[in-house]
Amino acid sequence: MAVDFKHVEYIGGYSLIFEAFTTAVDETIADRGFSPMGYFWERVVVYLWEKDELEGPFSFDCSADFFSASSASEHAIAQLKSHLEELTSQPAKVSSLIDDALADDFELEF
Repeated sequence: MAVDFKHVEYIGGYSLIFEAFTTAVDETIADRGFSPMGYFWERVVVYLWEKDELEGPFSFDCSADFFSASSASEHAIAQLKSHLEELTSQPAKVSSLIDDALADDFELEF
């Protein structure tokens, strides 16, 4: 199941949006004790950003039903989309990320 990412350009920035609970890794995330809602994906992005795996900076406007990140940098949004395309389609990658975040005592849920 491919996620329908929306890449939106607006005056002063760019956004990446997708509907939560539509990824191929939802079951993997739930099996690990988390809910694959928009807030979970926000925390994933914050974790990757803090680990310097993403350019950023980002601002977020997520909800339980969707993920939304914005940046003034089109490159940062393109890089984010690339990372999320991998994570939302490969259960082993998202499971490994969860392991890493837990090992780093990083909270993946609010």
